[in-house]
Amino acid sequence: MAVEIQEFARLHDAWQRFSRGAPVGLVEKMDSRDWADRFAGMQLVQSEIAARGAWTHGHSDLMAVLGIARREVANCRVLRWLLDPLARHGIGADMVDALAEAIGADLVDPHRARVEAEVSRARSRADVVLTAAGSRWTVVIAKIGAGEGPEQGYRLEQDWLEDDDAVPNATLVFLTTSGGRLPRTAVATDRWVPLGWQWVVDSAARLLVATEPALNDRALEARHAVEEWVAAARRSLR
Repeated sequence: MAVEIQEFARLHDAWQRFSRGAPVGLVEKMDSRDWADRFAGMQLVQSEIAARGAWTHGHSDLMAVLGIARREVANCRVLRWLLDPLARHGIGADMVDALAEAIGADLVDPHRARVEAEVSRARSRADVVLTAAGSRWTVVIAKIGAGEGPEQGYRLEQDWLEDDDAVPNATLVFLTTSGGRLPRTAVATDRWVPLGWQWVVDSAARLLVATEPALNDRALEARHAVEEWVAAARRSLR
């Protein structure tokens, strides 16, 4: 097969060089049997290569096909799903536990965690909010490609740290592709923890291997979906 691919590539390159340098109309007028045989041979080789699955193009994951591989809302919804202890993939409680360890938060029971996406308050919207053991202890604001909104970090601090209904022990997590910085408009920098999407990807991949799946079709489908997202995120969330 490799020889056929090389031969087809050689013939394709020769055709491209010829067609670019040929006088106008000459290519269309060529009807010699030698050229017709060569062209038919090229088509045959191309068909044989394609039939073996060695001639392909396009995206290999659904998020890229849908054009959402780097969309913040789509990936934050995946994050919410990954952190859900009741999700069918079966790694949610362990993901919550791993997140607590990564940001230095106290956690009583990861199986009682509740996760919400796109939580709005008076001045801001948090991409993912995780409530553990009856009290909110983490707010995640995620960024992939878009820049920060006006005073976004400070507005989150006002809503989650300063208001009357703020959470005294809340931790704000700034989740970015680089994972190495805090919001530029943050004031209470001691309440923020930087985290990278690479940590989410690596943690999900590790826990898929470390945990036993439930033996039913829906659970296996969910775990396969996590695997597909991990592969897609490793290509796009850099």
